[in-house]
Amino acid sequence: MNATEYATSFAELEQQMDSNSTLLLREMHRTPDEFLQRRLYEQAADQEASLISEVLEGSVVTDFSFTTAEGRLYLIQPNGVTDWQQMHELGVARAEAKAADDSRFRPYVEIARAELEESRLQEEMVKTGRPAAMAKLSLCGDDVMSAEELEKLGRDPKARRAFLRVSVFDGQQLHIHSRSIDGLDLADGRGLADGWGTFQRPLTNIQPAASSIDILNNQLYFEQDELDLSQMHQLADELVAGFDALQRQRTGRAYKAGRTPEGVNTYEFVLANQDLLKAHMDSLVSLAKHAELPIGHVAAVTNSLRYDIMSSYKQRLEGRWEDLGSLAESVAAAGETERANGTEFWGCDSIVSPNTANTGYVNAEGGHGPTRSERRKIVKNLREQVIGKGSCSACGAKGKLFGCGLCNACNKEWCDKYESSGEQMAINKLGRARSQQKPLKTESFSEYWARLGRKVS
Repeated sequence: MNATEYATSFAELEQQMDSNSTLLLREMHRTPDEFLQRRLYEQAADQEASLISEVLEGSVVTDFSFTTAEGRLYLIQPNGVTDWQQMHELGVARAEAKAADDSRFRPYVEIARAELEESRLQEEMVKTGRPAAMAKLSLCGDDVMSAEELEKLGRDPKARRAFLRVSVFDGQQLHIHSRSIDGLDLADGRGLADGWGTFQRPLTNIQPAASSIDILNNQLYFEQDELDLSQMHQLADELVAGFDALQRQRTGRAYKAGRTPEGVNTYEFVLANQDLLKAHMDSLVSLAKHAELPIGHVAAVTNSLRYDIMSSYKQRLEGRWEDLGSLAESVAAAGETERANGTEFWGCDSIVSPNTANTGYVNAEGGHGPTRSERRKIVKNLREQVIGKGSCSACGAKGKLFGCGLCNACNKEWCDKYESSGEQMAINKLGRARSQQKPLKTESFSEYWARLGRKVS
């Protein structure tokens, strides 16, 4: 297999990742079951809110819960419910494809493999059936990759942002508490062995010359006889506070998540600005109705919508948001301003940039995504469909945002009745033949819900 074949597979994997939320919403249109519609919408909204929060200036604090079934973890994906570990194997495949195209990214493969091992350990926690907590630290990786390589991955080498993940199994659900920590270098990362002063003795086997990958391959692990559940859920914040206390001792300044001044909790900021988040989700819902669009096209338009909403959140956070009297026009204007400035949004090992769609996405049929002018026209039409048109199914008010949300007129929560589409989803098979990856073990939504004891209508 040559590098070109790997690179093509990587492009396809990127498209799948970029369009995942929209494809979840496409499946929402296909099912008549209102419970499943809501679950798919909520997962897509969580994903988008998390992506937006990671590109904003401030600290990222997220807490997500995952349902378990029969001692196993699963993840809802556009084509069904997928095995937890196999979804992380897809991350390894993506990293291997990138490294095959550029050998400088071999350390990225090791990082992906460490995260795959983390998923295995999470499943082991669930299998035991006993409450437990596991803490993992993922550094920015500036000891194993250059600044240029980190930037290509969407990581800011100057911020030296690390993520602390604490997985807590409470006997029924797995909870993942993720916290960003800025300015965390390799030496301080090794300090995790001492719990940053939280614990009296080293709890991991971190060596003096340990790399960031070595650190990721280690973990703190506690069972209920060592920490009770409430302490497990507080562990992430305690560890971050320990590092902040260390920084304060060094400099005499106050820190929060490694930042001074601390800034905002970006995830809370995203959720607090519901008008922007709802407008973005409604645009994705409208895009998802077009089941005929190939994966490359969906990825390009999704990223264009995402760029505009990230620009809008950025400008609101900075106090530069301009209200033009129309939310659609204001969002579009924010995006155009940031495009003119050449702004790139880095986060979650991805980059949303002004040129994302201009480079051309190769789709499943071998064609390319829309041009910039075509893309802007599509986005404009989508916004006209979801902002300023439609009516509330609860009170009949005209000109309100529609989709799943809160009506601004009657203040009632409601959801459109989505039409079920019989068309086959245009989901690329991710180049599995070329990448030699095993097909994901995926079961249908109805099979999954049936095993949970809930009949899908």
